[in-house]
This record gives sequence, structure tokens and C-alpha cells, in this order.
Amino acid sequence: MAIVNVVVETLRNLVSNKLFLFHLLICDSPFLFLEYFYKK
Repeated sequence: MAIVNVVVETLRNLVSNKLFLFHLLICDSPFLFLEYFYKK
């Protein structure tokens, strides 16, 4: 059971990390693009 719990936790962490990265990409990309274009 302990091993199963570890695997489940690891998978859950991977999924939340992916969602977090996706969220960052979605939220920050427009600002990064704007900064990039304004600096040029």
C-alpha cells in the first residue's frame, strides 16, 4: 500500500506541476511578448 501511495503522490505532483507550467505559459506569454516587442 505504501508503494502505491508514493506512486499516486508522484503522479499527482507531476500533473499539478504540468498544470502550473501551463498556467504560467498562458498567463505570462503575452506579457513576455509585449516586453519583447516594446524593447525592439
